Amino acid sequence: QGWTFDADGSLHLSGKGNNILTREEFGDFDLWFEYRISDKGNSGIKYRVAKYGNQWLGLEYQIQDDAAFPKMAAEHYTASVYDLFDTSSPILQRNYKDPAAWGVGRVIVQRHRIRHWMNGNLIIDEQDDSARFAEAIQNSKFRGQENFGRNQQGRLMLTDHGSEVWYRNVYIRRLDGKPLVP
Repeated sequence: QGWTFDADGSLHLSGKGNNILTREEFGDFDLWFEYRISDKGNSGIKYRVAKYGNQWLGLEYQIQDDAAFPKMAAEHYTASVYDLFDTSSPILQRNYKDPAAWGVGRVIVQRHRIRHWMNGNLIIDEQDDSARFAEAIQNSKFRGQENFGRNQQGRLMLTDHGSEVWYRNVYIRRLDGKPLVP
C-alpha cells in the first residue's frame, strides 16, 4: 500500500504505506541503488532485518533531505548507519547532488565488515565485531536489543517513514562464500 511504479519504472512511495520487506534473508551482499527523497523527507534501506519483539529492526542506510534538518544528529545524515555512525573517519565526506537529482547508494556487507557509499564516496567502513561497534549500539536507541546489528543475515527493508521517496536500478549480489571485495 502506498508504493507504485512510476512511468519511468522507479518504485515510488507517495504517501502512507507500509515497509517493503524481502522474503529472503541475505548474509554477505553488495547492494547498489539509486534514490530520490522529497523535500524534508526521511527514509532508508534497512538490512540484516530481524524480528525483535513486535518490531522488525535492522541496520539502516539513512536517506533524508539533510539540508532540511540542520540540527539533527550527524548519525542521521544520508549514508550514515542510522543512529550508530555518521562517518568512519573525519576524512570521509558526503558528495551531495542537487536534491532533485538521483543519488547513488551502495552497501557492502561481507563477513564482519560494513561499508556505505554515497555518490561514489565511501562514508562508512566499520567492523560489527569491534568494540567501537558495540559502544555505538550501547549509545543508541537500539541498546537493549540483544545482538542488534550483529546477526550475520537478515532481510532487507525499504522503509516507510511517512515521506515521499523513489528508488530505481536496485541491484543486489550475494557475496556469501566469495572472496573479499576490495
